Amino acid sequence: MRAWRWPARLFVPAALVAGLVVDASIDRTVEAVDTAAVATEVAVSSADSLTSTWMCPTVTMRRAGGAGIDVASLINVTNTTSTPTRASVQLISPTDAPLTIEVSLPPWSTRTVDAHASMPSELVAALVEAPTGGISVTRTFEGEHGSDVAKCSTVAAAQWFIPAGDTSRDAVEAIVLFNPFSSVAIVDMSFATEAESGAFNVVALEGVVIGAKSVHLVDLGAHVRVRESVATAIDVRAGRIVVDHLQSFDGTAGRQGLSASLATAALSTRWVSAAGYVDADVEMSVHVFNPGDEVAEVDLVAPNGIASSGDPVAISIGPRDVAVVPISQFLDDRPLVPTLEVVGGIEFGIIVESANGVPVAVATEMHVRPVGSAALATATTSVPTTTAPPTTVPVTTTAPPPTAAPATTVAATEGDAAAAPSTTLAPTTPAPTTLAPTTLAPAPAAPPTTTSVPLPESIRGERAASGAAMRPADPTSANRWFLVSTTTADRFQQITVLNHGLELVNVVITDTQGVVVDEFTVESNRLVARAMPSGSAWFVSGDGPLAVSADVHVVGALGVGLAPAIIG
Repeated sequence: MRAWRWPARLFVPAALVAGLVVDASIDRTVEAVDTAAVATEVAVSSADSLTSTWMCPTVTMRRAGGAGIDVASLINVTNTTSTPTRASVQLISPTDAPLTIEVSLPPWSTRTVDAHASMPSELVAALVEAPTGGISVTRTFEGEHGSDVAKCSTVAAAQWFIPAGDTSRDAVEAIVLFNPFSSVAIVDMSFATEAESGAFNVVALEGVVIGAKSVHLVDLGAHVRVRESVATAIDVRAGRIVVDHLQSFDGTAGRQGLSASLATAALSTRWVSAAGYVDADVEMSVHVFNPGDEVAEVDLVAPNGIASSGDPVAISIGPRDVAVVPISQFLDDRPLVPTLEVVGGIEFGIIVESANGVPVAVATEMHVRPVGSAALATATTSVPTTTAPPTTVPVTTTAPPPTAAPATTVAATEGDAAAAPSTTLAPTTPAPTTLAPTTLAPAPAAPPTTTSVPLPESIRGERAASGAAMRPADPTSANRWFLVSTTTADRFQQITVLNHGLELVNVVITDTQGVVVDEFTVESNRLVARAMPSGSAWFVSGDGPLAVSADVHVVGALGVGLAPAIIG
């Protein structure tokens, strides 16, 4: 039984909305599938699907006129099947004609496209289409303040949420709105901060028109108050869009880093993250955004990190408001603000659950060591070269009027708790052009399906000297997840697998060819971490629901990211 909650805004207007439980427990039973969340979750289509369509709102951004963040990315296109295929990568900019790149995809391979080198415009999005299923698309970002990894999206939606943002004087927060379709989209944006109660609107960000087959940048610092926590709700009056969130810190206030992530199109009553770790050099917090009209009573707990007898944190979040709960190592004295206390130096998961059924959006924030380390002198400031250069044929399209492509079904979310019926929209492609012939590799012989080669255990000494990451948690659980490793040797990447159910879960990690590289069992409410070699892609499968994530560090330099897993 819950003993009590601190009321919202208990101390001063700038205080966190939160509460702390004295004698409580969380029912950690895995609940029925949240259909609203499933409809908006990014997933790799099955190998027998007729097509794959991925939308990447940001692949290049150049800071111009004081707006935006200088960042470029590699687009990683992975074929998870045994059948050779090809993908069309269309780069889209509001200032330049579209550019299409054809990529040959041998079986079980990843090819990269250097978006910035191909189209060095101020703002570029990408639409990736393949005539087969089993294709995955992710991005590896590099900028002057660090690096990060992000997935692209298989869904376009009518609502998007960004629970964690920052418009402080040392920060730049950019939101990118991508309309990949042939009709105009109209967008309204509203905001909540940790210092004010309730949402507020900005006139300039109401009724924003996103042209057909276009991309639009919003620099929040030009519109929103200077705040350390800003949550954003994006409602689309007409059309469907895809949204990116980019955040950077310049080091002037003791933190430096770059975060790039896809926004979340889901609201849910249960959120899970497998990426948690704190010590003397790593700080984390949980942002919980309630964009609805009712108070949300939310519980937070940290499996694997909180003591078995520890209590969850309980917070009350008012309508259209946001709360921030810091995560810290166990304290001798009770903190004056609600804090999720964990054991330092070990990985943990995070579960956020609405006790009264009001759906919310959740994200985690990580900062690694304050700026000042001599190791930062080796920070990467440009897009790295890859170990496997892409096989591409660039083709410039000069005819803006597009022709219709095969219709693609995208999920739409309407309202707070349930998704509207799926809406069939048709992404468009440039007028036909003549492409240089591309030879596809023949399918190799069937791969081995045994041969277990265990991945190494966690090596927490291999990490960045400084960096930042903000990433939405997962609103759903799955029995099968897919991750793409980084492609450069200077990065350390680690898989974390969280079992947040009540039963043991047997886990198998395989490469894309089905070769088993690790097998282990995860106990109830526990997490297992494994280091990942660079330049590989992995399926993580269990005989029960799992949450899977990864963290990526540029070793000894500037850059840390929370790598998203994709439902596989």
